[in-house]
Amino acid sequence: MTALCTLSDCELVARLPTLVQAERHAMADVIEHLVEMERRRLYLRLSVSSLYRYCIERLGYGEDAALKRHRVAKLALRLPQVLDELRAGTIHLTGLFLLSRHLTDDNAMTLLHEARGKSRRQIEELIVRWFPRSDVPPSLTPIAPEVSGPAGAEQLRLAAVPRTNVRALPVTCSKPEGSPHIGASGIGEDARRAARSAANPRLMAASEIAMAVSMMRRPRKVQERTRRLRVVFA
Repeated sequence: MTALCTLSDCELVARLPTLVQAERHAMADVIEHLVEMERRRLYLRLSVSSLYRYCIERLGYGEDAALKRHRVAKLALRLPQVLDELRAGTIHLTGLFLLSRHLTDDNAMTLLHEARGKSRRQIEELIVRWFPRSDVPPSLTPIAPEVSGPAGAEQLRLAAVPRTNVRALPVTCSKPEGSPHIGASGIGEDARRAARSAANPRLMAASEIAMAVSMMRRPRKVQERTRRLRVVFA
């Protein structure tokens, strides 16, 4: 730092392009070594699961830096000419990272030519222009099974009826005056009608089903409670 303080403004400005060019060459050399590492799969001998993990665990890169180098190295394994673009500084590392998912043998020459000298935003716009996407993501719409005839139409009508939780109403043993008698073995006229209707649920709404189930369960409860009373008063 002390030596840099002694440099004039012109000397400081003149040094930076040389250092940047050396950095680009060093970056390309690193990527080239990673390409050979991937080709030999040497990271497996070092008990590392992937080249990406090797860059993090053994080379000390952060996740973002490791991901870029890993992906560009795999791109250079397919298209070695990208190393020349990186070494010359015509396309930066981030640009190659963005292009890695889209470059093929067929479009590499034209796409790399158009990406030279562009910033990250310009390369993103280039990718959008080359590989446009729809504004609305595709979605899957369930289609009802094909049915025909009266039975099929009745199945669709029943499927549209919402399901409800059916719960029996509480029953007491006392019988108000003037109410029809319901014996332990009989269901009563209303309950019999409900039982007949329950046998054909297609004619009933959800509330009617709940009423039918309640009335069918009522005689069993009355019979049990009547038997308990007989035991108590015997």
